[in-house]
Amino acid sequence: MLQYLVTISLNSECYTRQFPRNLYVNDSALTMVVTESGFNHFISKFKQDTHRIIGTRFPDQNFHLNLGIIAVDFKLSDIIITDFIVHEAFVILDENQQLQMNIVNASAVFNFQWEFKQTSYPYTSDQGSGKIIIKDVSAHLTMQTDCSYDECPNKMISNVLNVQIQIGVLHLQLSGGQSWIYQSMIELVINAVKNILVGKVEIIAKEALIYGLNSLFIFYRPTKQYQNFQDIIKDERYTNGWTVGKGYGAIMYSGYVYNQNNFTDEYMQTSMLQPIILNRFNSHVQVIIQAAAFNNVYYIFHKYYNSYSTTDYTIPFAPYIEFYDQKALLTMQIIYQGVQYTIKLAGNPLLQKIGDQSCAYFELQKYEMKPYNEILEDLVLQNMNSVIKNTCYMIMNNPFMDPYLSISRVKAILTQDDNSIRFLTNFE
Repeated sequence: MLQYLVTISLNSECYTRQFPRNLYVNDSALTMVVTESGFNHFISKFKQDTHRIIGTRFPDQNFHLNLGIIAVDFKLSDIIITDFIVHEAFVILDENQQLQMNIVNASAVFNFQWEFKQTSYPYTSDQGSGKIIIKDVSAHLTMQTDCSYDECPNKMISNVLNVQIQIGVLHLQLSGGQSWIYQSMIELVINAVKNILVGKVEIIAKEALIYGLNSLFIFYRPTKQYQNFQDIIKDERYTNGWTVGKGYGAIMYSGYVYNQNNFTDEYMQTSMLQPIILNRFNSHVQVIIQAAAFNNVYYIFHKYYNSYSTTDYTIPFAPYIEFYDQKALLTMQIIYQGVQYTIKLAGNPLLQKIGDQSCAYFELQKYEMKPYNEILEDLVLQNMNSVIKNTCYMIMNNPFMDPYLSISRVKAILTQDDNSIRFLTNFE
């Protein structure tokens, strides 16, 4: 039985643009919460999809083997995984702010081509094919995360505290060689390569974990998400590491929206945001968006595109929305035929799919208008239902686009104390 202890600090390239300031935990307008059950549902589906790993290629491996009377350079190339099975995997979220991943009884088979060259007289060479068989593999990973504010501001740092890997069986099979040196010393070659492979397991484990964790905690690159508004981007810099409590984990993003030609025009301020109760609900997945995030969108679309005015009336200031318990109210000032009106529309929160993302918006209904003008109210309601849907709030790192979740099963809950909307869903 083999055991390896590994410590990994992830360092990925920094893609931070020149934002006005670093953001901290109290600057989060967007939060995602996943319960331990939610994590384990994701992992159970991953186990069913491990066949997708079959066909993955790995870098060539070169060894120098000292076999006593001779020395050879040995190379494994065209290394490809042909079988991969995980029998059990699960996550534990504990109160020490740690996330523990466990894999039990995994196995893998790698096919490869081999060749060796003798480094001394008579300089014999040979080649053939081979197979690595690994069975009864178990792994335990414990990690914590933090947020960097130095070299790469608001970048997720994942500190893997340790990795324990246990390998029950590691077989190496070589075939196809014809030379006398191969035939006479095949067992020496196999044992030498196996010993080196044992040392490389730690490196392979590091590379696999870095790849996996980077895909989970990839540092967000702000992108143009609104197809018809090419200067608007949404930023999802991390404002903190994973917050892990008993049975749940949460990750906090900025969630701010900017015009990329004017990053100094930052709508969002810390005073607009409220502390979030992370474990208020026990749904497998929660996406929590504060009202200020929607108002940020409306501000940008109003200021740079005048999206909410029409040829019939003018909206001099950006609309703004407020959340109450089970009620959202969108307020607008409107100038119509020289008269200023105040209109409030009630909003029912919904999600729509746009490409590979979800986008949150509101289906609006009449609520209040002063002074009252029925014709104008009908006109505004029709226009705003269209434009509010088009200027929706994009959700990146989006669990609702996962094939195992469905937007149709998402429930929206408004909470007044933190002025937020929670989109909740459970796996089947």
